[in-house]
Amino acid sequence: MFVDDCSADEKVALIEEVKRLRLVYGGHHSVNRYLGEFIEAATFIAGQTSDVEPFFDWNSWELPLSLRVRIGVMIRDDQRLSAEWLLSWFICSNQYSLRTPVRRCPDEFKAMFSALFDEKHSKGLKVRKPKASLTHTYQAASREFEKRLPLLVDGEPVPDIAALGGPLKQADKLAAAACDALDAYSRYLGRNPDAGGSLEAHALLPYKIIAEFPCAAKEELSKWVRKVIDAGGLVPVIELLDRLNGSTPSSTMKKRLTEAAQVLSSVGFAMAPDPKFGLRAPKLDEPVVLFDLSAEAQFGDDVSDSYKRVLLEMALGTLVAHADGTMVEAERERLVERAETAPVANEGERRRLQANRVWFEAVKPDIAMLRTSLKKAGQDDVMVLRSAAIAMAHADLAVVPEEVAGIERIYQSLGLDRSLVYADLHAGGPADGPVSVRSAVAEQGGETIVPDKAMDHPGLDEARIAAIRSDTQRVSSVLAGIFSAGEDNGEGAHDWSEPDGSSDGASQSGTKDDEAFAGLDDIHAAFVGELLTKSGWTEDEMNRLAAVAGLPLSGMLETVNEWSFDRHNEMLVDDYEGYEVIGETADAIRKTMKGAE
Repeated sequence: MFVDDCSADEKVALIEEVKRLRLVYGGHHSVNRYLGEFIEAATFIAGQTSDVEPFFDWNSWELPLSLRVRIGVMIRDDQRLSAEWLLSWFICSNQYSLRTPVRRCPDEFKAMFSALFDEKHSKGLKVRKPKASLTHTYQAASREFEKRLPLLVDGEPVPDIAALGGPLKQADKLAAAACDALDAYSRYLGRNPDAGGSLEAHALLPYKIIAEFPCAAKEELSKWVRKVIDAGGLVPVIELLDRLNGSTPSSTMKKRLTEAAQVLSSVGFAMAPDPKFGLRAPKLDEPVVLFDLSAEAQFGDDVSDSYKRVLLEMALGTLVAHADGTMVEAERERLVERAETAPVANEGERRRLQANRVWFEAVKPDIAMLRTSLKKAGQDDVMVLRSAAIAMAHADLAVVPEEVAGIERIYQSLGLDRSLVYADLHAGGPADGPVSVRSAVAEQGGETIVPDKAMDHPGLDEARIAAIRSDTQRVSSVLAGIFSAGEDNGEGAHDWSEPDGSSDGASQSGTKDDEAFAGLDDIHAAFVGELLTKSGWTEDEMNRLAAVAGLPLSGMLETVNEWSFDRHNEMLVDDYEGYEVIGETADAIRKTMKGAE
């Protein structure tokens, strides 16, 4: 090849023979390397460099000659580099470490790299021409033969790209961004090597490249979801998870529901409630609502604060509407109108609101589901939610005792005096400011009370209000009994300074002297010790524990979870279908307790 002046056909035959030998013996690193270097040099001698295409497999520390010639000629002729040529240059340079997604999912990585490149360099990458010209000496494996090659293309020297670092730095940034986008997909394939074509894996692909990797299973899913939507959108959550996973779960889990929502999103649909955007996740015996999701919100990771506020407002409205056992058309129309006129960020959020409205009607909200959200409401939100509850009560022009009792519970959760309910109902809504009750100027002979116009409401039925008050007192008495249970009579109570030892040992270690609970005071340490005795707690059980401790439940949970994050990088308690104790975190705490091996 390098000494004899052989014919063009002989050169091609020699190159093909060495390529065959590399296929046979290329598993040996040195053989692969030296045969590869021969092929590179021989390709130039044979004048075949113009036929070279981008390639991504090279195991030498020096750039392949064919690539240096091909890219050098493009730069010499003022041609811009495409994403494929830049990526080939980057990978073959071996100057940068390549992250796992590059090796685990190379096709997806190349597609993602190209998508990001095209966004930044829509016309290609312009590279400055280096001053140095390319030179190359071929040396055989024995080191006993070498040949300096005349590196001219079309009679002109070729710029040497080996000295250029700027393009590779840009490529490194693009590669890092592509790997970040593919991390979730790559990790899933790492756990499930044979699941490359599954719905779950496909849903984890970045939206920029998802169309480049069609999935037959997703086409079938789209047809099924479309039929469900045409029939009204409601489908049992068991049926949905069975359709996506091929098995019926024994219990719902946030992770599986989140994965289901992600799969639906990847085919242009969504479900309500969504575990990430709803007030709570659906239970195993409940339905969900499937609906079309607009393209602009299809792959969003969050929703606006306005959406969250209106969603809570609609949930409260539905709670009031359901209080008497039925939702009339006027109440339904009010909720529909609220979803249509809500000041949300995009059309996707509006569709989510409408779907959640359908779900609220099918699965009546309860105050326990909303209590945590209500406690977090700011002052401005409180006024909005207060008005929404009163407006819904008046929607059907009839306020019944059950609705009053429901609004009282809402006001109590908002931290408001329950007595405000009657004034607000009478006035048609909460006042925007202080109500004037007397004249600004004192008169002789005493003070005159000036009635507020908002309080002058015709048709007030005193007998009806008396009935409402009576029913409200009864409901309040029942609620008070529930929340005081175990506090006054001692049933279910625990001694927070000296645990009773009735559990399997978790509570006995609940003192701040233990390494396991370092950073917590006695009360919170005992609280954590008690939590470790069960995998799940109901709302009432948690309220009783907080009552025994004499501290607000929300504050205790916040303290415990912050401590857990600091110590174990994960929360201990999750507010889901009651309160779930995260198993991995609980195990980590138990390992550090006294006596653990």
